[in-house]
Amino acid sequence: MRHIIQQGLALYQNNNSPVWRAVFKVGGETIRKTTGERDFDKASKVASQMHFDMTYIKEKTNQLETITFGKAYAEAWAKQNANNEKGIYVNTRLTTRDYTARKHILPFFADRMVIDIDTKLVHEWFDWRDANCGKLAGSSIRDLYGTIRWVLNWCIVEGYYQKVDADNIKYPSVTNKQTRRAYYNLEQQKKLVFSLEQYVQRATKAHERMLRKDLQDFCLLMLASGCRPSEMLRVGADAFKEVKVGNQKTYQMTVIHGTKNHPRGNVILLPFAYEIVRKRIARYENKDISLLNNFWPNHQNFKNIFNTFSKWAGLVRDDRGEKFCPYSLRHSYATNMLKQGHVSMHMLAKQMGTSVGMLERHYSHVVPSLVAEKFINMEDVNKIMLPHSSTLHNLIEIVD
Repeated sequence: MRHIIQQGLALYQNNNSPVWRAVFKVGGETIRKTTGERDFDKASKVASQMHFDMTYIKEKTNQLETITFGKAYAEAWAKQNANNEKGIYVNTRLTTRDYTARKHILPFFADRMVIDIDTKLVHEWFDWRDANCGKLAGSSIRDLYGTIRWVLNWCIVEGYYQKVDADNIKYPSVTNKQTRRAYYNLEQQKKLVFSLEQYVQRATKAHERMLRKDLQDFCLLMLASGCRPSEMLRVGADAFKEVKVGNQKTYQMTVIHGTKNHPRGNVILLPFAYEIVRKRIARYENKDISLLNNFWPNHQNFKNIFNTFSKWAGLVRDDRGEKFCPYSLRHSYATNMLKQGHVSMHMLAKQMGTSVGMLERHYSHVVPSLVAEKFINMEDVNKIMLPHSSTLHNLIEIVD
């Protein structure tokens, strides 16, 4: 028996099923769909919305099926991830794309129908993202545009979106001007080192203390190496080789590139890192945990605990108002080394696994005259790391 809801829309139940189904016509075609509801009033609301949506879609696209952006993203991502696992069309940046999409795109677009995405909506999203997600470099914004296009292209292939509509979207223009990432000045570095130790000491549970000690080790090794966070996360105890800098012991660390998954070279750690590495390995050996292949077995990344610590310590933003993140430790290392004047741009670029041009763009404010810099030979690399040349050397007291 059918129950008429409105003209052209009715509800009915199949034999032996308490769930209400809707039947209606759109563009001369009869559509039957389940409402998923057993309650008649709830089923009526679902059916009415279903009827309205499909009528609207038919009028706009001349097709009866569409999809939300969130669902389209999930299906496109699942397909790409499956291809990655099979070795087909491998995308090494898939994890990064997923992280940025979930932070910068999906909160705004997830529940929107893809057929509604046009220039106006993209500009509304741009303003929303700028107000809610913080500053991004122009290149990062363009990466977000690429993700939106990637989802819409998948929708075109699947028949949910029309190519002409995608081609007509005009994205907000962005420039290549970049805001320098946050870095810790000397006073903030002093506070960072002191606060990390206090953060460990104030832990009330053994596991909590272990995680905080991991954070302390991670931050100090970042300041001692200038590595990218992704590179530091990939090292194991087998990456460290004991060497001497002058008459002091330190470690040479083999660095694995975070995205290309191959060694990019060896990094000499500032001498204060020697005891950090040695004691960390010994501490975990006492727990019968090997750090041979993974130096950070309790962490996939340090973002959450780093942010929690930063708020606790009152170290959230630098002097320019830029928010601290783990990458800030790398920038602080570079700033320290250049301000001391014991290292050339060329040598620092090799140590940090970047280009001289990149250093000039980001750190030319640190060294007034790049022309006057003196280059040093590869065999002089140890001189860069002499303890008296490190601002941090006198700040850090190694503790168990």
